[in-house]
Amino acid sequence: QLGTGYTGGGWGAVNGAWFTFTGLIDEPTLYSRALSSAEVVSIAEAGSYGKCDPVTAVNPTTLSFNTVSEGQKATLTAVLSNPGNAPLALSSIATDSGDTKFTILNGSAGDCAVGASVQPNASCNVRVQFTPQSTNSFSGQITLMDNSLYQGGVQTIALSGNGSLITTTTTL
Repeated sequence: QLGTGYTGGGWGAVNGAWFTFTGLIDEPTLYSRALSSAEVVSIAEAGSYGKCDPVTAVNPTTLSFNTVSEGQKATLTAVLSNPGNAPLALSSIATDSGDTKFTILNGSAGDCAVGASVQPNASCNVRVQFTPQSTNSFSGQITLMDNSLYQGGVQTIALSGNGSLITTTTTL
């Protein structure tokens, strides 16, 4: 018999009931604490992957642009990898609201994309373009949302860069 506190689709929607089944139990685990709702959902939605979780690793976690002349562009890349045992699904990749100096680039082979999965032991690129429109120091952040349990499925990449004035010299 198997006891459950989870009322998933195939369990008859009865909370805390006991069910008799014939077969093998794969990946049994006893927990000494109540699981969070995110952990329960991750296990329930793992399908044929069982409890094997995707894992998120971002390197580097900070992208610091050198000084870039006003109106010019510079690009840096962070790598998002999945050293876990199940596909990592990306649900959101975004810069701070209203940020126009830092732009996430996509469309090249290997770029991370919302709705795409990063397979176990694979990675994708988060390419960021910095385009300062004035002389100043700028900072921002990229937020990535995924289906990992690591940090609740929310990863961040800190951004910084300096804009400089384009100077020209005219000889008379």
